[in-house]
Amino acid sequence: MKWQQMWRSALQSTKRCLGGGAIACVLLGIYKIAEQMKIMYVQVLGDFKKRRQPGKSREDYLSILVKDLCSQYGYNEYLMNKFLQLFPQPSELIEFLDANEQQRSVTIRTNTLKTRMLDD
Repeated sequence: MKWQQMWRSALQSTKRCLGGGAIACVLLGIYKIAEQMKIMYVQVLGDFKKRRQPGKSREDYLSILVKDLCSQYGYNEYLMNKFLQLFPQPSELIEFLDANEQQRSVTIRTNTLKTRMLDD
């Protein structure tokens, strides 16, 4: 029930702002859905006994999480399953994937043995 409400509210907020700047608004809606999805997975899998839906196993939740994260970050399922083996907690896995998405700083180094100053 919570998932359906979350999707409806995200889609309604996306539909409201389609008048101007439609692409940015749709991307913002997708970003909101992805963030809410991550939070829900972390909450459910973090306290699985209390928060799970009856009749669903942990493997069901993990397979859905893997597919959603593959579509979100662009990895294939094999690699995402290997990441899940390295980081068994979904919160750690999401932090790892977010860290991989950030740009690294660029450092330019020169070989001082091969460069020389020009005398003016």
